[in-house]
Amino acid sequence: MKTHIKSKHCNEQVVLKFGFYPNKSIAIRGFSLQEGEPMFTATVCVLSEKLPKNHVFLKGWSENKGIPEALAKARVVRLTVER
Repeated sequence: MKTHIKSKHCNEQVVLKFGFYPNKSIAIRGFSLQEGEPMFTATVCVLSEKLPKNHVFLKGWSENKGIPEALAKARVVRLTVER
């Protein structure tokens, strides 16, 4: 899936790739459309927590500041709870 992501460290078209962590939770990564290089990993695998189906933990701090909001703006995710 291609989308524009504007955050603290990213302001470009990216390709979003979806996969799964070993515990079967959803993984979302962004790759540069031009270079094909990894730009960010939006999700976090938290082994100690059981998530409802189709829910993810998003990393929104440090180098990922603004990524959750950008994914919500692109309608990739819907933000529901902050911790």
